[in-house]
Amino acid sequence: MIKIVRVFKKYDILKLIIRSVKFKFLFLVFTEIISFGVSSLKDKSNSSDGTRIAKALDELGPSFIKLGQLISTRPDIIGNKIAEDMSLLRDNLPPFSRSEAVEIIQKEFGKNINEVFENFSEPIAAASIAQVHYADIHLDKKQIPVAVKVLRPNIIEIINSEMDRLSWLAGFMELFEDFRRLRPKSIIEKAREVIKFELDFRYEAAAASELAENTKMDQTFYVPIVYWDKVTRKVLTTER
Repeated sequence: MIKIVRVFKKYDILKLIIRSVKFKFLFLVFTEIISFGVSSLKDKSNSSDGTRIAKALDELGPSFIKLGQLISTRPDIIGNKIAEDMSLLRDNLPPFSRSEAVEIIQKEFGKNINEVFENFSEPIAAASIAQVHYADIHLDKKQIPVAVKVLRPNIIEIINSEMDRLSWLAGFMELFEDFRRLRPKSIIEKAREVIKFELDFRYEAAAASELAENTKMDQTFYVPIVYWDKVTRKVLTTER
């Protein structure tokens, strides 16, 4: 809670919230105490409300990024301009090391990395929840290039902790009548449900396989093959 308030002050988001509540003085005193010593960014002249909100969510972590992406689809709640700015919220973080990815894969399959993949690369792309590596596998005596998606280390625990903080914040917001109508607790629970599926690659693999089956007669649509023997909760392997 304290971290959220302090980051919101840094990006001048508290002022947006204070405009919306009846008990402005009480809310202001509460947030100023928590965020004591935090200065707002000096150069905000070219930053819209939505842009600053997006930057704050990006700084707060993966769950907040996902929440921002979810909220950006609701211009009826936050307004068209803020929704447009927040739709540009980038879902990326610096990659974690190849050695960490190898450790995760070896734990998931109970084998040495060379028994699972050949030519396992450095990270190719990284996002808030996972990153992608290139590798090769052997199938029917053929070497097949694949993309390997690996869940970030400790991301499940991090997400659960962040969602608990968000749930607490949503409950606090619902103490104020002006926020209650927005049903923040309901929004957080929906976000928690969405993220739960993203934290288990077996759901993504199943969805991809179902999509491939449903579109197999469509020559204009192609879904990469999922290699199920190389899929776990934390690892997803597809054709590339």
